[in-house]
Amino acid sequence: MPRHRQLMAPRLPLTRAAPHGRCRRLRGFTLIELMVTLAIFAILSLLAMPSFNTWIANNRVRAMSEDMANGLRLAQTEALRRSALTVFALVNTPDPTGGAANVNENVTYTAVATGATNWAVSVAPSTTANTTATFVHGGAIADIASGVTIKGPPAVCFDALGRLVTDATAIANTSTGVGAQCSALPNAATPAQIYSITSASPAGDHPLQIEVGLGGQVRLCNPAQSLTGTTQGASEGCQYPQATP
Repeated sequence: MPRHRQLMAPRLPLTRAAPHGRCRRLRGFTLIELMVTLAIFAILSLLAMPSFNTWIANNRVRAMSEDMANGLRLAQTEALRRSALTVFALVNTPDPTGGAANVNENVTYTAVATGATNWAVSVAPSTTANTTATFVHGGAIADIASGVTIKGPPAVCFDALGRLVTDATAIANTSTGVGAQCSALPNAATPAQIYSITSASPAGDHPLQIEVGLGGQVRLCNPAQSLTGTTQGASEGCQYPQATP
């Protein structure tokens, strides 16, 4: 008769017993260690919070400044392209487009010196009989940069040559269609229109300034630096003092 092989269970490797007969166990975090770690993390977060808030405020100022500077450049470009008086205005209308389906629709809004929630670029009326501006483009202020303060002229006008309208007689006799005259220059020593952009809530430490020269050139600069200074980054310095309310 054939032999039947006896089935044997596989032999397991021998394990060395722990000293003193105790089993080794993996050790994790205790509750006290976890609480200490969380407390240190909370302290570090509180120390970093002021710097983080300042960083947010500076970013809002930068975003608003660049948006307005682009709007001013657009107004100057449109004045040259259309060969017509073009106005950049700070307005408090919730929707400066008036729900316009196209950029050529006539809309009504009013330029304001304070409390602006939007900005708008429009072409001034071509005749005295027409008192409504032709909307070109607009941008939001409150949505982009909450807590940012803007100081500057309510309406900046560019003539058909793309230059600032500065003549007092022309300003008095010009219909802008935005409920305000073209803003005059701040003073004889400042041949430019100035916008100052700062943040008060949360407080920022890097205000910016927009300078619009007589020739229509738009420049974004840092008022804390001088244009003629020799310090690093002086090329970003401002030529004129900050705007006043």
